[in-house]
Amino acid sequence: MSIPAVKRRCPQRVFVFLLCLCVAIGCTAKAGGDADERTAADRAAGKNISAQIIIKFQDHVSDPSSGQYVNKLSAAAGAKLFYLRAMSGGAHVFYVREADGKTQLKDVVTRLSRLPDVLYAEPDVKMRHQK
Repeated sequence: MSIPAVKRRCPQRVFVFLLCLCVAIGCTAKAGGDADERTAADRAAGKNISAQIIIKFQDHVSDPSSGQYVNKLSAAAGAKLFYLRAMSGGAHVFYVREADGKTQLKDVVTRLSRLPDVLYAEPDVKMRHQK
């Protein structure tokens, strides 16, 4: 084997080694989103909540995004709500800003569920398939 042949193969082997190393590190590293999701869930379950809620309204509710209607929902929920967006299927997503220390997310959802205009209200959480 001559020296020029070794020089040509060495950079290829280094490249392949580095590529394999990067793939191995990427496969073993935890996804950063998991820690963020747990933190958000812990905050929502604890005293200060900041979370999203999905609400499906009765057919007669024409514009749940209006400021006046959002203020009515906020008063009923006991926490400040902000309209985010409409979803497919007729539901709407609201953001709940941090409430006082006595109010928890489940309390807000329960209060909203009891309103006559609301078909259902539930926390907006990421769902995962069971293995």
